[in-house]
Amino acid sequence: MLVYASAFFFLPFFLQNARKVKWRPEDGLLLLFLAWTAVCTIFSVYPAGSFSGYYRFYFQGFLAFFSVTVLYFLPRFLSGEDKEKFPRLLIWVPLVPLLYGLVQYFRLDIFPWEGQPYPRIWSFFGNPDFFASFLGFFFPLLLSALASASTRKEIVLYGVYFCLFLFVLIQTHTRAVWVGSSAALIVWLLLQERSRRRILIPWIAAGILAAGLVLMLFLPDIFSGFGKRFVSIFDLTEENIRMRILGYRAALQMVRGHLLTGSGLDTYLWRFRAFVPLEFLAGSRSMTHAGYAHNQLLQFLVDTGAVGLGLYIILFACFICRGIRDSLGLYGRERMIVSSFPAAVFGTFVSGLFSFYPIASLAYLYIFWGWMTSRNSPGYSSPSGRTVWIFSAVLALSALLPFAADVKFKKGMMRQDEKEVYRALRLNPFPDFYRVSLGKILREKGRIAEAESVFREAAARNPYNALAWNGWGVVKREEGNEEEAAALFQKALLHDPHLSAAWLNLAVAYEKQGDFTRALEAYEEALKLDESSQLAYFNSGVIYANRKDYARAREEWKKLENLNSGYPRLRGYLQFLDKLIE
Repeated sequence: MLVYASAFFFLPFFLQNARKVKWRPEDGLLLLFLAWTAVCTIFSVYPAGSFSGYYRFYFQGFLAFFSVTVLYFLPRFLSGEDKEKFPRLLIWVPLVPLLYGLVQYFRLDIFPWEGQPYPRIWSFFGNPDFFASFLGFFFPLLLSALASASTRKEIVLYGVYFCLFLFVLIQTHTRAVWVGSSAALIVWLLLQERSRRRILIPWIAAGILAAGLVLMLFLPDIFSGFGKRFVSIFDLTEENIRMRILGYRAALQMVRGHLLTGSGLDTYLWRFRAFVPLEFLAGSRSMTHAGYAHNQLLQFLVDTGAVGLGLYIILFACFICRGIRDSLGLYGRERMIVSSFPAAVFGTFVSGLFSFYPIASLAYLYIFWGWMTSRNSPGYSSPSGRTVWIFSAVLALSALLPFAADVKFKKGMMRQDEKEVYRALRLNPFPDFYRVSLGKILREKGRIAEAESVFREAAARNPYNALAWNGWGVVKREEGNEEEAAALFQKALLHDPHLSAAWLNLAVAYEKQGDFTRALEAYEEALKLDESSQLAYFNSGVIYANRKDYARAREEWKKLENLNSGYPRLRGYLQFLDKLIE
């Protein structure tokens, strides 16, 4: 949301001075990519979701790409003096998140990480991978500052900062960024002058060896753990990587029928679970709701098609080549700083082969690109009147409405207050989980007609929302319309065949219709997905008992007894069944 607010605040100033801007060839390519994302949004399988992007961080919808494109032009409006200071200022951007990450490592923050003795650090980003992706941009830049330090004070300052940076980056445990940063380091070294390269390579190698030796001698468990984790990303037999490969295969299947244009920005989430096998859910439950491919190229291929992926790759290639060309004509300290930008872009591309970028990283990627194309151009800003400032402030505040909506939504969920959730939807009408949660609250309060209206609207807005179809089916079942309820549960399973609640609801609907064979099949599917489903065991036992298959009924109820011996009526049913068997 801060990315949106920054972009919206800058937008009026950009429009005011757009005619003065000297356009670069890369600008046209970037705007062409933005235009293509607009086309993908219009023809998306879920246009509203493609416009806003999904999840609370609004990953990669059109609004995100529009905002970062606006930020791309931000360095173009800096004065020549400010452009020279810009890289030095960028170096300090990660400082506060790094310090908070250090606080988290020692478990001194108010939201401590539960789990491992050496926790993954996520700072303000809510996810360690997001935080590491953000840090990856600044690694070559900080390395350049340290390598070009000329005074003792600078060497100490940047040395301490660099050590803090590396420590926190390592503690994120994010292998993709480790690999990307290693690639960025290689590119950065290759772009230095030969004389400096002869000095830098031994010093960097000695630093890596010294750090490794210290860890190996004093913290052998940590040294061994980090080493194994780094190389494990290339181990195809490692469980997590094997699951990712299954996800990659699912992504390639999703492309069928949408090869050129894709299915729309950020639609990966909604279509993903229909294509992954049950093995993926069993082996990688934490990734099943993530909605991303752990591969930025596949994400673009699914969402924007082969055309969007091609433009994405060309963009990276153009900016990397532009940065290399600019740095080769420079010498000394300036060459180090300028060469850190193409190195960072290359490292980001490599990281994207194993991960994806949240919106904060996407914003800095575009800002880096913007500085690379505007480094030698004059500033174009002109004095702005009060009207422009007011308009900018209003736009920036409007971009913060999703934050206010989230506050209202959380308040509503804590109190089970539908009025607060309605207010959240008025502030931000895009999140589907607002509507699904609202429908559930209304249904539980007995306001069936309102609940049905909310679920119907959610399913109409996004036909791939299995939770909306499932909720609508539950409402229809409570109205007594079992046949229509079963049809709605089937629609939910069409879009998410791994939704255990929908299988369970479908089984109950079949059972009430008297179709016990299909009910048993649905209960079996529900139990494959959730072996702790007590209702599935109980109802399956009832059906088998009514069929006089007492042995199988006893087997199902015994499984339930192992889960919950106090389940209502279970003990009496088992005693009665034992008498029948005797």
